[in-house]
Amino acid sequence: MELVLSSEILDVRDGTHDSPKYIEKGYPLVTSKNLKQGVICFEDVNTFPKRIITKLIIVQK
Repeated sequence: MELVLSSEILDVRDGTHDSPKYIEKGYPLVTSKNLKQGVICFEDVNTFPKRIITKLIIVQK
């Protein structure tokens, strides 16, 4: 396994403070519950549609 800086693989954003509706296949929402011994565990990660990402980007500008 290759170790990389978190800034190389993710973008930390403040959310919209509402609960998005998750979908079966989509973009992963990694939270602290998905971090296990310094590794991102994707087994039980929630996923959401691209429109949520677009909304987060607009909110952060």
